[in-house]
Amino acid sequence: VSHYDLYKRVLTPAGLPVTWKGCVEARLSKSEQQWVNSNWGWGLSANKDFDISEDEPTQSDKASLYVPYFAPDEPDYSPWTWNAVSPGAYSTTTKGFHNNYLADGSLDSSWGWHALDSNLWWGAGTFLLKYNSSTKAAIIQETPDGNGYTYGPNMGCPDPILRLTNDKAAVTSKIDGLKY
Repeated sequence: VSHYDLYKRVLTPAGLPVTWKGCVEARLSKSEQQWVNSNWGWGLSANKDFDISEDEPTQSDKASLYVPYFAPDEPDYSPWTWNAVSPGAYSTTTKGFHNNYLADGSLDSSWGWHALDSNLWWGAGTFLLKYNSSTKAAIIQETPDGNGYTYGPNMGCPDPILRLTNDKAAVTSKIDGLKY
């Protein structure tokens, strides 16, 4: 499942698919490419520090490609108290995770599967199932709230940049509208 697919599977509270805002993950440095080659068996060229390169991506060099940023939904419990926490805006009272925007999924009993001991798996496997194109998010907020938090798969993705221009009014307007 790609990050593009996941965006299509997350619905806003109004039931509309969430739109990718355009943020990308950092590309890999040479040493990171070498590490994933030796530890995960990838076959990256490992001949360029793409993390500091402005070279355009090419299909022939997978390390040059940009990966869409996707902030996953975080668990429905508090890491401080271990109590269940419903999805929604972060609260200092319940102390849940900051980006808890979807109710966690579960394994359908008709599949005949059962979870491992929760001390071993921490919900792994059910978390992908919640991105099902039918569950509406409890909160998707793309501009910072009063505490400076954003919520959803675009969490922390600021407004798009303004392309280089000599239009002073456009630059001033963009600066005045910045929220991060």
